[in-house]
Amino acid sequence: MVHQQNKPALQHIMSLVEAGQLQKAREICSDICSKNKKDVEPMIIMAMIHDRMGKPGKMENQLRKALKINPNLGIAYHNLGRALAMQEKYEEAAEAFKRAQQTNPNILDPYLLLAEVYSKLNRAPQAIEQLTCALRINASRADIYYKLGLLHYKKGAIDKAIEMLDKALSLKQDYTEPYYLLHYIYYEEGKYEDAKSCYEKLLNIARDDGAKIRHATMAPIIIESEEQISNFRESLIQRIDSLLHDKLVVKNPVDEIRYTNFQLAYHGYNDKALQVKLAKLYIHACPELTYESPNLHPPLKGLPSRKIRIGFISNCLGSHSIGKAARGLVSELSRDRFHVTAFFLKKPEDRVGNLIRDAADSSVVLGSSLEKARQGVERENIDILFYQDIGMEPVTYFLAFSRLAPVQCTYFGHPVTTGIPNMDYFISTDSYEPPDMDEHYSEKLVLLKGVAAPSYCYRPEIPPLDSSRDRFGFGEHEHIYFSPQTLYKFHPAIDDVLADILRNDTLGRIVLKVGRRPYLAELLKKRFSKSMPDVTSRITFSPQLSQQDYFSMIALSDVMLDTTHFGGFTTTIDAIAVGTPVITWPGEFMRGRHTMSFYNKMGIKDCIADTLEGYAGKALRLATDPDYNQHVRQKILGAGDAIWEEKKVIDEYERIFEEMLTSSGNL
Repeated sequence: MVHQQNKPALQHIMSLVEAGQLQKAREICSDICSKNKKDVEPMIIMAMIHDRMGKPGKMENQLRKALKINPNLGIAYHNLGRALAMQEKYEEAAEAFKRAQQTNPNILDPYLLLAEVYSKLNRAPQAIEQLTCALRINASRADIYYKLGLLHYKKGAIDKAIEMLDKALSLKQDYTEPYYLLHYIYYEEGKYEDAKSCYEKLLNIARDDGAKIRHATMAPIIIESEEQISNFRESLIQRIDSLLHDKLVVKNPVDEIRYTNFQLAYHGYNDKALQVKLAKLYIHACPELTYESPNLHPPLKGLPSRKIRIGFISNCLGSHSIGKAARGLVSELSRDRFHVTAFFLKKPEDRVGNLIRDAADSSVVLGSSLEKARQGVERENIDILFYQDIGMEPVTYFLAFSRLAPVQCTYFGHPVTTGIPNMDYFISTDSYEPPDMDEHYSEKLVLLKGVAAPSYCYRPEIPPLDSSRDRFGFGEHEHIYFSPQTLYKFHPAIDDVLADILRNDTLGRIVLKVGRRPYLAELLKKRFSKSMPDVTSRITFSPQLSQQDYFSMIALSDVMLDTTHFGGFTTTIDAIAVGTPVITWPGEFMRGRHTMSFYNKMGIKDCIADTLEGYAGKALRLATDPDYNQHVRQKILGAGDAIWEEKKVIDEYERIFEEMLTSSGNL
């Protein structure tokens, strides 16, 4: 109960708060609190002042005092929950919001805030339950349906997510956030036209230059034909040229553009000119991208007397092909000559991520904000900033436009040139590159010499195998051709190869992986039904495989099929470890030549096709001739040591890092 004599003073305090005079309001309110230790109203106001001052710990203390005096104050529980959530004390915050609901069950905010807390705790079902309760109080809030759509999407309930987002838009037609998420959902599902339509509707209701750029540059995930590739790229160049003449304003490309030009690498073209043009577009829209750190030291004329500080940066430094490729180099670089920092975008949560973090001399979690990521890198005073996979996601892609280190480089994590002016070097190997290699890169190309790959490869840890074919639904007499690549790697030119295999091997079955996006498989099936309708029934799409089933599938397969134009790396390593032959055709660009390089290092030519037309013949012989198959398997198993833990890889990196830093040597 408010003491009557305090009312004028409390009203004065509130007027000070509204005027922004928080310090003066705090001093007066503190005096009243000290003189009226049983009066909760000044405590509630003091908590509000601390809230405005950004002091959630002190806010929490005041509210706990008030609740000791009156444990039935719903507003106090509500604000206590907020104070605890601001301090990331999510379990305690959840309990406070529950008490607020019990005290005032018809107040909306505690349900919304409890849903946010459950989302932070990765408890999507409980968050959905809270938002559903909130709709019983107010079913006209579009933002609640949007939040439900986001949670259902994160759960993988795509149809339900779309239903909720459509409902949000029916309530508020000019609500932009549902369009962003619907675009993302449709695009990731491979529903290219639906994704485009979302941005077209968005651009009709809002000025959004980031969305305008994304709408103009987005590429289909599953390509229907080589003609579609050619037409798309020609049209894309025209759209970029048009945008370069527009006045565009993008403040934060990570949040506003939201995507990279990732899919272009799968078209089978030289991407140098297009990547340069795209980088020019992004800089045109957001000149701040080319930020230069004031902490940069001048170019060195010789090696420093201290250790060279090198930073490895990626969003995928974990149990991902990127993390597996980076782990050995992070671990094995000489600590007499190098200090290694691992830059993560989020805290590592799996075994490989933890191994990388522990192997590095220091590690930094940068977060998903472009500005904070810049600051996090700057604080480490890096000499060489080594991007592991530029183009895989937007934070590191757009971060790479900044100048944060004297030397900035990348490599085959996303195996295509960046086009980014501040990217100095692209690291590859002399065994990967074709004769016209310099025409493919906007960066200066640096070659590791005499190694199988630009990665220090550990032998995979193989789980116990269960290679009984009936468990996977395959007959003992079938010839299994397994290709566990992501489905967007299947360039239209490979259709003729697959058809040739199946038409010449009536016992043949090609097995592909569905992965996490089943609709992509449906698009690929549709393409196959047009390009090879007579044999499509013998192409099987396996569900998501456990690690044990994945290795078992490789082992039981007669051959593995490398994708053309953009081949495998980790999958080839896994196949070599169990001895399964991988048929490959070294294409025109580095991204299709990884498997060839492994086999050349191992001295094995049996699996390398000289031409795309010769690919099927190599596969057919290995699948249908058991004796030859076993002979090649034994050769593979016997030669594997040539690529595992190749010490020369480390020696070569140490050489080129020192040469890059001093700008000397024959690069």
